[in-house]
Amino acid sequence: MNIFEKLRKKKEAPGAPLSTRALGDIGEDAVADHLKKRGYRLLCRNFTVRGGEIDIIAEKGAYIVFVEVKTRASDTDTEKYGRPGEAVNGEKIFHIRHAARCYLSAHPTDKKPRCDLAEVYLTLRPGRRPRTAIVYHEAAF
Repeated sequence: MNIFEKLRKKKEAPGAPLSTRALGDIGEDAVADHLKKRGYRLLCRNFTVRGGEIDIIAEKGAYIVFVEVKTRASDTDTEKYGRPGEAVNGEKIFHIRHAARCYLSAHPTDKKPRCDLAEVYLTLRPGRRPRTAIVYHEAAF
């Protein structure tokens, strides 16, 4: 499913600015596809516990990977808000690690935990195909 189909499914009006939730969903979908193409097996999406949330949990080889996805809609958003990864501060890392510990308590594994960061840059231009660029950081925090 391409980005335009996803927007229609989420009932986003053409030409209207994307809601923060729709933008995040598109970024997470893009990263999930990116991981699958690289041989990761997705275990869970949007794992939430009191005090934390993880966007994507996957595994590959010796690792169980907890992925935080941050998306910016355009160069304008990047200029205004900074790089997506800059939004992952100490408090956010604390909450992600808390959620990861909760997940591992409920789903014991011998795999090594790793926290990755995916920065997604989404460009939507009228009359052109949307572009998605992903900058993926393994063991980011």
